Amino acid sequence: MTLDFENQRQHMVDGQIRTSDVTNLGVLAAFQEVPREEFVANEHLPLAYLDDDLAIAAGRSIMAPATLAKLVQAASVGANDIVLDIGCGTGYSTAILSRLCNSVVAVEENSDLAGIASTKLSELGFDNAVVVQSRMTQGCAGEGPFDVIFLGGSVDEVPSTILEQLKDGRRLVAVVGQGEFRRSQPLDKGWQQRFLASPFQLRCGRASRICQGSRIPVLTPVATEGGCHLLQLGNFPPFLPWCDTRLI
Repeated sequence: MTLDFENQRQHMVDGQIRTSDVTNLGVLAAFQEVPREEFVANEHLPLAYLDDDLAIAAGRSIMAPATLAKLVQAASVGANDIVLDIGCGTGYSTAILSRLCNSVVAVEENSDLAGIASTKLSELGFDNAVVVQSRMTQGCAGEGPFDVIFLGGSVDEVPSTILEQLKDGRRLVAVVGQGEFRRSQPLDKGWQQRFLASPFQLRCGRASRICQGSRIPVLTPVATEGGCHLLQLGNFPPFLPWCDTRLI
């Protein structure tokens, strides 16, 4: 039986992503355009548009579409931005980001995944993206600084080596914490941290401002405090590659 991926992709956008409060037209168009089936393992092709994480290697997954879409929307990627995508896996997040920005530098530590990502992005014509095989904790300082840094997994805290690669006043997106209870660490200009207790936080902010969220069904503004937008972010699955794993 031939799988109708184009129709499944439309259903993913309309039934999974739009219903998760993703309204940015550019983000929706990117998910409509990028063929997710090209980035999943062959044995998972029939599940390519399931709203769930799909394994791509031992201990690694491609992120569920709705979760990825919420994070990408939160990053507010602009057409002239240079983006660093850390932990790109097979390259799906990189392909999505490439449709929203000037160029993407993707970092992947797993040599097999890095090879797959590089090949797929080239074959599919994502010419403004490049994959670098490197330790993910190191980022890619030689190509920085970046307008947006996107971390494709959860971290106990964002390493200073990565923070230093972010342009002043620009945007970083990461899920920060470890285990069942996580707390946000809003960034001040000098990378000073203050703590607000809340589980499963979304870190999404400009170098001097951060957005935070806890686990409910949708991403919704709920309050402001000291210049910080507090956001509620829902139904976060375990994030790979860094779920419950310390980077430093």
